[in-house]
Amino acid sequence: RQSSGEVDYSVYSEWVFQSVNLAINASLTHQYSVNKALIHAELFIVL
Repeated sequence: RQSSGEVDYSVYSEWVFQSVNLAINASLTHQYSVNKALIHAELFIVL
């Protein structure tokens, strides 16, 4: 049982790690998109 629990914990940790990475990547991508949109807006205002 103990070893089985450790395996479950390992899988759970892996899943949390993956989820956090996905969330960080998503927010970074979103931030990049927002910055790109703002830059385009500024260029449009300048022009």
